[in-house]
Amino acid sequence: MKYFHIDTESQHRTRWPKFCVGEEFVVGNKINPIYTNWINSATRVGTGITTEDVNRSFSVMLRELAFENLRAKEYPTLPSRTSCIWLCESEEAAKYWVNRIPHVGKKRIMEIEILEGVPHKTYEEHLTNNPENIKELQVRAHAYWLGQGNDHSEILFEGRFCVTREI
Repeated sequence: MKYFHIDTESQHRTRWPKFCVGEEFVVGNKINPIYTNWINSATRVGTGITTEDVNRSFSVMLRELAFENLRAKEYPTLPSRTSCIWLCESEEAAKYWVNRIPHVGKKRIMEIEILEGVPHKTYEEHLTNNPENIKELQVRAHAYWLGQGNDHSEILFEGRFCVTREI
């Protein structure tokens, strides 16, 4: 099955290799760029950083820790949001995500073929930036890791893949 990935040239992605057509890549053995961005999020008000920015950062960091802790404990065979890449099932879905991803810089849709590894389909609706307590986040996390939902899907993947074309 063909999948699609949005590759960006955002600042936090610079330490990852550029995905090129015809090349094979392995993901899942190091922290991905978006998680690196989250763990370096703003935690104090300062020049260009508002209280709203800090509150959003804490909400995202708490969500990600709650989701990852639950995955590691109860769904350890599923790809981790800390080290995966995100895929889409169709070009149309990839185009939706291109418009949703807030990264600055060029965005490219790459068609990929999975060579080894298992994708996990789940749904964006469980990911909010709202302040929630751990119990509320765990309810969302269970539904997320069980793949329950009917909104826009996202596919987490760790493993080996080949880039077959750039769209």
